[in-house]
Amino acid sequence: MEQDVYNDPEHQKRLEHALETAERVEIPDLLHSEYSGAPFERCVDCGVNLLLPHAPTAPDQPPPLGYYQIAKHFVDDESVFEFALCRVCSEELQSEFSEKTRMALFEFIRERQSFMHFSFDPKVWLSCCRFCQKSRGECRRFSISGVCVQASLILGPGPVMVCEECELECNELISEQTRKRWDRFVDDNFDFPPGVDSQSPSNHPILI
Repeated sequence: MEQDVYNDPEHQKRLEHALETAERVEIPDLLHSEYSGAPFERCVDCGVNLLLPHAPTAPDQPPPLGYYQIAKHFVDDESVFEFALCRVCSEELQSEFSEKTRMALFEFIRERQSFMHFSFDPKVWLSCCRFCQKSRGECRRFSISGVCVQASLILGPGPVMVCEECELECNELISEQTRKRWDRFVDDNFDFPPGVDSQSPSNHPILI
């Protein structure tokens, strides 16, 4: 059985190095909050300020890089839900996902993602689905995400656009344990009125 990459220290070390050395650009408007019209400022779960540098963990250590993830889901080019999640909350949430789900999604992404020619323009990264290359303009529903540090978007792990068809395919890989944990996260942080269940984050757990 393959090792769960989320619990593989070497994989995490490589990921950390990739994030630290990756190119960074200004966060594009498409990844701004629709409500404020500006970059996300707070983690939806714990409320920490995402735009401020983090304090060092020890006097002789440099401050840790405060990575966070932005996720937005669109219907007819309108953002119907969005959030930013700090690294601590994201890792805590992922740690409660089942190993089966983590491995299945890792394999799906590894086998299906299309590596694009590198571009310093985030619009290029977000112009089509990472998994099937379907143009964003052809999609009625789609999701986008990006990894950021303070006011910069990190290029390399993203940003990513996923069409509805590929997102639904990914969601079929999610175990009942993972779905229940995601639903608790949604219930704790979102308040959707009746009649918009299809737009609820409960239907889009791939965003984390």
